Amino acid sequence: MIAATALGMVVLPPATAPAAAAAAALVGNGITTTDLSAVGISPTALAAALVGGGVTVSNVTYSGALAQAGAIHVVDPAVVSFNDGIILSSGNIADVVGPNKSDGITGDMAGPADADLNALIQNTQTVNPVTFDAASLEFDFVPSASQVYFTYTFGSDEYLEWVNLFNDVFAFYVNGTNCATISGGAAVSIDTINSVVNPNLFRDNSFSSPPANPINIESDGLSVELICSAPVNAGQTNHMKLAIADTSDQILDSVVMIKAGSLSTTKPESCNDGVDNDDDTLVDMNDPSCTSTVTPPPTGSGGIGASNSAPPFTGNEGTPIQLDAAALGWTASPDTVSTSWTVHGINGTTGTCDITPSVPTAMNPDGSIAVATAICPNEGEYVARVDGWDSEGGSSYDTDVDFFVHNAPPSVTIDTPAAGAQLDIATPVDLSATITDPGINDVVSCEISWGDGVSESGAMSGGTCTGSHTYSGTGSQVVSVTGTDDAGDSAAGAILADVIPAVVPNTPPTAGAGGPYTGTEGTPVALAGSASDADSDPLTTEWTIVPISGDKAGTACVVADPAALSTTVTCNDNANFTATLSVDDGQALVSDDGALTIDNVVPTNVVTAPAPNATVLANSSMAMSATVGDVGSNDSLTCSVTWGDGGSNTGTVASGECTSSHTYIQSGPFTVSVTATDDDGGATMATRAINVVFPLPTIVSLNPLLGGVGTSVTINGSGFIGATAVKFNGKAATAFTVLSATSISATVPTGATTGTVSVTTPGGTATSSMRFTVVPAPTITRFSPTSGPVGTSVTITGTNFTGATEVRFNGTAATVFTVTSATRITAIVPAGASKGALSVTTAGGIAISTGQFTVTIPVPVISSFTPLSGAAGALVTIAGSGFSGASAVKFNGVAAAAFTVVSSTKITVVVPSGATSGKITVTTPGGTATSKKRFTVR
Repeated sequence: MIAATALGMVVLPPATAPAAAAAAALVGNGITTTDLSAVGISPTALAAALVGGGVTVSNVTYSGALAQAGAIHVVDPAVVSFNDGIILSSGNIADVVGPNKSDGITGDMAGPADADLNALIQNTQTVNPVTFDAASLEFDFVPSASQVYFTYTFGSDEYLEWVNLFNDVFAFYVNGTNCATISGGAAVSIDTINSVVNPNLFRDNSFSSPPANPINIESDGLSVELICSAPVNAGQTNHMKLAIADTSDQILDSVVMIKAGSLSTTKPESCNDGVDNDDDTLVDMNDPSCTSTVTPPPTGSGGIGASNSAPPFTGNEGTPIQLDAAALGWTASPDTVSTSWTVHGINGTTGTCDITPSVPTAMNPDGSIAVATAICPNEGEYVARVDGWDSEGGSSYDTDVDFFVHNAPPSVTIDTPAAGAQLDIATPVDLSATITDPGINDVVSCEISWGDGVSESGAMSGGTCTGSHTYSGTGSQVVSVTGTDDAGDSAAGAILADVIPAVVPNTPPTAGAGGPYTGTEGTPVALAGSASDADSDPLTTEWTIVPISGDKAGTACVVADPAALSTTVTCNDNANFTATLSVDDGQALVSDDGALTIDNVVPTNVVTAPAPNATVLANSSMAMSATVGDVGSNDSLTCSVTWGDGGSNTGTVASGECTSSHTYIQSGPFTVSVTATDDDGGATMATRAINVVFPLPTIVSLNPLLGGVGTSVTINGSGFIGATAVKFNGKAATAFTVLSATSISATVPTGATTGTVSVTTPGGTATSSMRFTVVPAPTITRFSPTSGPVGTSVTITGTNFTGATEVRFNGTAATVFTVTSATRITAIVPAGASKGALSVTTAGGIAISTGQFTVTIPVPVISSFTPLSGAAGALVTIAGSGFSGASAVKFNGVAAAAFTVVSSTKITVVVPSGATSGKITVTTPGGTATSKKRFTVR
């Protein structure tokens, strides 16, 4: 088991040491890499260097070239915020050393694929999703908590020109799940982090279009510092695999740098993504967890230069290098008005650099020294000198410093064939690529890889690499050209081309639709087409049917097998169609038309109700239904019915059924005719014979069961339509009305006697089982008394009073009366009665008296009053009778202004002003009553 350690244990050669091997790459720009071939660097040391708090590792294994993995030391915080870490590359890790010298750095390690990474890039936009030059570091680890984290940065020379085409792949598998992902779960790559997609996570460092502040690293683009966060099994053995590989081809490399000591159970801070990742409110370099891992780069010494490990100026041959006196610590004297620069090679480097501006340049307005640039023709060691000039033209100060100009690799552009070109097999392919090198004295060679396993040296002439190749097989090929200068630096360019079979002129096929074809709607019509191809190419055939005339909305045809030459077509409506047969040999499409005529078919029509020769009752609704249909499924149907008795109507068609109804009022045999018509005018008639009879009437009840002549009797039963007679015990009613088939209203005729009731219709005669009792009419012969007030008992004498239901006084019903015998009734004169005749109502009728009863008004009587004395305004209650309609109340002759007739026996009155002691009087329409006692006014 290996506990957490720091990567600082690795001892690097001094900055001045010769570059003896690929194991250690050290230059004066502040990036150092040491690969696995170096003493003290091992896969176990790399795994241990990752470990931070709460994690231990074991069982470390590595797969890949030794030059693809190792330690990295960075002193420029613009690259990453941490000084130490481990690095994995799809090429040589030494190539990561800045500045950016090419957009095509390639280290072909001839390495194998990685199965996990192959699976990761499937179903992506990657061209030819296969991996090459894979490198992976795997180990077991035991965390103390259920979540682990580590910090990493991804960089690639495939930015930005190969986005969504070729993108190298890397992954950090924790227990089999990749944690190198962005929000949403997509794997980190040049496709998911770039200047358009998640630009907040991307830093541009393009070689061909450099940013305003280039980053001192080879990659054409970098991510910000990202955080891998993965769930784990606390206290148990977990497994991690860190892997990276080229995809599609072996050119253009990518790297991933992982912060030393960051594999931890403590949530870390990304130090340059602008986000508070560890939730302590401190962001990026304001967070102590960031500043604690950074050592500032060494500063210059003596004011005239910088240490060998970090010279103030650096750059590539043929590329502008910024000359800034401030970087030397040089301060101009107060009388300095302008400065100038000279730069020339030393220690075997020949040539002079071009300075811009080339003449002395005035000091900046703020007194600072103007910056110049130098373009040097070759790599090597140079000395830069700055002179300060006073107003008289004298040199006030001069300072010089040695610095190195790096070799810049050539750039490669494949001119022909073009990207995506289709190349004929067995035909020579001529390649031409433009290769330029910023070093004017550099000698460049080129190597061509044709993608089919054949590689060869190209011919260089005047900056152009040429070659020729003949392919023996078809398929997609990645054609690449690698340009290498005499310093050993190289760059590559690539295109994707398709090798296709040799093109043979195509002979179009022939097509014959046949025809003309005829048929009827809804019935398959045979189609017989023909097709041929002189080249014996496989043919694809297809029938299409299109109406050309006479069609209506919804008209359509279905071909049983559209791809067969001989097949059938079924159309849902009549019309004229074009039957087109199309024939395709994969290179040419031809077609031929045939005429197709589809005729209409009349509907089907079968009467289903009533049954044949059915007996139908007159005066009852008879339902008719017929099943109708049409083989033309696009046709709509209507139906009409003639009933044989002169009547006809339009039926309703729904769900293949024509329905209607009719009521016959005559008897006899009739023929029902149903006609179904489609929307093309085709019609079919179906008939049904029936026999209409009138039903035998029945009587089930009478209401009322007794009554006198003139009584209206309701007869209930059935079969009453068309009734011709109603009789009461054989006596014909002169007035009756057939209300319905089940009800008749008849008036008891004069001369009717008690007995049964009969009804006669065309269907026969029905006789009631119950008897109707004819009651004789009552008569009034006299009444006594002939006058009296309301409440008077009156005796009425006459005949047939039994069962009397009503007694009236001039139309006002008596609420109280008694039938004492068939010849006598006593009745009380009701309130509201007036002078007029009396009437008695019985079941036999109404009897009206010849004489009139006079309703009289009673004389009022005062029986008492209380109190017996009182002052004006006192309330007095008067008791007595006959008070209804009282018009005046007086106290000893003085009229009361306010009094109330409570009832015919009670009045309340207010003693009027001016009243004097004396008797009280009440005046009504019946007279005036005077009290026996006197009322004393106090």
